[in-house]
Amino acid sequence: MNPCFQRLSPLAGPPRRLESGQFVYHQGDRVEALHLLRWGTVKIARLSPDGHETTVSHLGDGECFGEVELLIDAPERGCFAQATSDIVVTSIPVGLLGAEQRALLQGVALARLYEAQLCLADMLAQPPALRVASLLRYLAAHGSTIRLSFEEIGMTTDCPRELVSRAVRRLALSGALTLKRGVIEVLDPRLLDSSRHAPQAPSASTSPNLAER
Repeated sequence: MNPCFQRLSPLAGPPRRLESGQFVYHQGDRVEALHLLRWGTVKIARLSPDGHETTVSHLGDGECFGEVELLIDAPERGCFAQATSDIVVTSIPVGLLGAEQRALLQGVALARLYEAQLCLADMLAQPPALRVASLLRYLAAHGSTIRLSFEEIGMTTDCPRELVSRAVRRLALSGALTLKRGVIEVLDPRLLDSSRHAPQAPSASTSPNLAER
């Protein structure tokens, strides 16, 4: 669990239970609280004016979220937060967050930005088939259990669902993860290293890998 989460928990109100698909807050809502995710998974995403959805991040147990708008004193939410599994969440009203708590949140926001930049750089430099492994490796750093559908993974990596399905099942065969009822359990993060799964260029004596077509 994030040390920042533990230090902020005493300020939080009673827990709320939300079902998968429900919103913690919507884009455009007033910024009134910081949220602590006690259990489950949440995505932070943004809708463009034409209705296109872009996922910004995925969060798991023991993470705080909604801190960015709070830190920059934005009046409204620039993104929405939606449960991607059943969740338990608590909230801290903005008025209870003093200078010490804001300093903690600045550290969280900077670390999260740095990790996101590295993940994005990895994915941009890779063909679609390898972006899935990069995303799973990033998420596994925050917890071995990943409760995301193939559609959610595809939306984040800009890959079609069929490609995500093939990539995840190939990683399962390698021993990197198991897949049960839509829950991905990472067994060995080292096997998510995309270089281990990069398709090999065919030599003169070998045939192209038809499974990748």
